[in-house]
Amino acid sequence: MVGHTSNLGGQQVTQKPAWWQRKSTQEKVWRGFVYFILVAIVLVLVLPLFWLVSSAFKPEPDIFLYPPKWLPNPATLENF
Repeated sequence: MVGHTSNLGGQQVTQKPAWWQRKSTQEKVWRGFVYFILVAIVLVLVLPLFWLVSSAFKPEPDIFLYPPKWLPNPATLENF
């Protein structure tokens, strides 16, 4: 019911479409692009924190392995 017109008590009343129905395709594409960029920024900011916590529970030789092991196996508390 986009732009629905009704007659209420002798007056013409035009209802606006809901906010999610008013977006153009260009606006939706732009919003998707912005969300993609924001998610990428969040991943870049969270990755070092994940590495910090993960490295805290790894044995010391596993910290500098290449390619890196993302999850400690076996987990250890020797770094504390």
